[in-house]
Parts: sequence; structure tokens; C-alpha cells
Amino acid sequence: MGYLTLDRAAVILEANLTAARLLGTARGALLRQRLTDFIVPADQDTFYRHRQQVVAKHLPQACELAMQRQDGTAFSVRLESLDEPEKAGEPLRWSTALSDITARKRAEEALVLQRDWLEVTLASIADGVITTNTEHAITFLNRTEDAMRGWTL
Repeated sequence: MGYLTLDRAAVILEANLTAARLLGTARGALLRQRLTDFIVPADQDTFYRHRQQVVAKHLPQACELAMQRQDGTAFSVRLESLDEPEKAGEPLRWSTALSDITARKRAEEALVLQRDWLEVTLASIADGVITTNTEHAITFLNRTEDAMRGWTL
């Protein structure tokens, strides 16, 4: 589990070694970078809303989004965040835990593909069309294999 302490603008103030490893950089190089630099453009709004909820509600908040390591490799994470009580004269800080959920997301994608294939197959049977569609089966197997590539059990 990666742990970060961020300021109001999501600048990384503290990071553990696991967070640095997840983000593909040295721990020292991670400090003073904005966490948003690691979030894929499509999920910037999700992170913005997450950050707003953390600051406004003062309760633990969670979200899932895609990030990319320093080398550009994409991965999925779950963020669990909570703001720290403000101290006189100190700016707002908040803590977030990063969990790599890439394997879970790949499994979900594979299940969706399998469900879609089964729905098409069952619809064909229900319509009385019982044929062997080799091309469709091969496409399904290739997509499932691609989705499962990189799984670690």
C-alpha cells in the first residue's frame, strides 16, 4: 500500500517507498511533484471531485482512477483519502493510500467479455441457430487472453 501526504494543491509532501515504486520513481524525486502529474487526463476530473470531497466533508473518501508511472505505463488505483486536522498557522494537508487494482480491473474486463460472448451464444441457441462460429470464438479467446495478460496470482 502506497501512502502519500499532500498539500491543498495535491503536491506530494511525504511518500513511502511503496508509493514511489507504484509511481515508478525514486522516493526523493517524488516529493514536491503534483499527484495530478501521474493521473491520466481522462481521470483528472474524477481526482478533482475526490479532492474536493476530502476537503469539504472531513470524512474518509475513496475513488478509482487510472494513473501512469514515470515511464508512461498505465495502471489502475484505488485512492482512500482523509484530510488532517488543521493546526494554527499550517496549511491544509491530507493523506491518501494508493492500492494497485490493475489485476482486479483486468479480471472485470475479462468477465465482461465472457458475459458478452455467452449472451451472443445463448441468443443464437434461443433463435434456433446452432452454428459453429470459429472466427467469433477465436476473437473472444484472444480478447480474453489480452485482458488477462499480466495477471499475478
